[in-house]
Amino acid sequence: MSRHRSDKWTLRRQAAAPLGRRRIARWPLAVLSLVIVIVLGTVAWMWVGGVLTQRAEAQAHSCGAGPLTVQVAAAPSIAIATRNAAQAYNAQQQVVAEHCIVVDVSSVDPGTALAGLTGTWDVSTLGPKPQAWIADSALWTNQLTSRDGGMIADEPESVASSPIVLAMPPDAARAVIGANSLTWSGVPDLLAASNGWAALGEPNWGAFTVDLPDPATNPASQLALEAMVDPVTATGATPLTAGLLSSAPVSQALSTVATRQPSTLPSNTLTALLALARTSGVQTAPYSAVPVPEVALYERNVGMDGEPKPANVLDEVRLAGPGPSMDFPYVPLAGDWVSSTQGEAAQLFRAFLRSPGEQAALADAGLRTSGLDHPAPSPGMDWGSVSTVALPTDPATTQRLVTAWSGAVPGGQ
Repeated sequence: MSRHRSDKWTLRRQAAAPLGRRRIARWPLAVLSLVIVIVLGTVAWMWVGGVLTQRAEAQAHSCGAGPLTVQVAAAPSIAIATRNAAQAYNAQQQVVAEHCIVVDVSSVDPGTALAGLTGTWDVSTLGPKPQAWIADSALWTNQLTSRDGGMIADEPESVASSPIVLAMPPDAARAVIGANSLTWSGVPDLLAASNGWAALGEPNWGAFTVDLPDPATNPASQLALEAMVDPVTATGATPLTAGLLSSAPVSQALSTVATRQPSTLPSNTLTALLALARTSGVQTAPYSAVPVPEVALYERNVGMDGEPKPANVLDEVRLAGPGPSMDFPYVPLAGDWVSSTQGEAAQLFRAFLRSPGEQAALADAGLRTSGLDHPAPSPGMDWGSVSTVALPTDPATTQRLVTAWSGAVPGGQ
């Protein structure tokens, strides 16, 4: 009886005992708290680090000395591509001597730029005087060197190139390409014949004619003329010299090219291309071909040169053998209008143009660089490989060539 009562007492005590009195280990809570503290600390450290980095970047680009403009005068055939490069460069917010550099590109004809740099720069028509100049050919920068070498802060360096090609109506281009043997030095013989097209397999087409807008102001015409009249230059062996210019073969070739010019000469390459593209075939065209920088023909065919896209696309014809080429030298300038900071920034922008990324961008704009890239679509163009000749380095010989040409062209030019 007593044992039964004892068991009942035990059961009552167990029933009355609270269930929550069991002990729970405290170390998991401590570990969890530590993890939370570490995570929050890491987040806070990263946030503080980000703020400090942003502050450092802001200070680096704070332009304590204010923005500074570097003016670049670029030849029209490279101005669009250079302006696009300047936008990319400006987006990087480059700082030189606590100045945020802003590159501004203006399109200036090389002849006008040379006259302004060696004479009086007309700000009202040309804009601010440049701290750097990109001509389309060393023919211009060589003249600057000869007239005022102290104006050049550093040696000119090419940022791109563009071979001189013949722009022709498609039917004419097919005939020349099919012949597969016409060289620059062979052009005068075609011009001399009354039925030059017969030598290219088209006896019913009559005379073969080439329009050369004034070589005195047009480097494409001048370079093409040199390649046509001097067989030595056309082989890439040597540039035209005063001695060669005085030789009988060169004088005769120059006379032939000059006297076979169309009766009405366009004033520049663009005008010549516009006139040639108004007809659908060579037999109704005012002339058979125009020497033109490859990039200028590309811009004309796609309507990027300020004129409407043509109804009739002209074809690119690269003649056999070595040929002339534009070399687009970039010249950092020196003078009382160029501060030391602007001079340094002008050279940095040249380095930017010569960087791999910008070289690819220039190629996409229709210029030749170290790679084989080219724009697409590009009607009328084939972008084939080229072999170029050396450029003349003697401004005096260049002037003699221009003078001889002006005297040989009927009625002058």
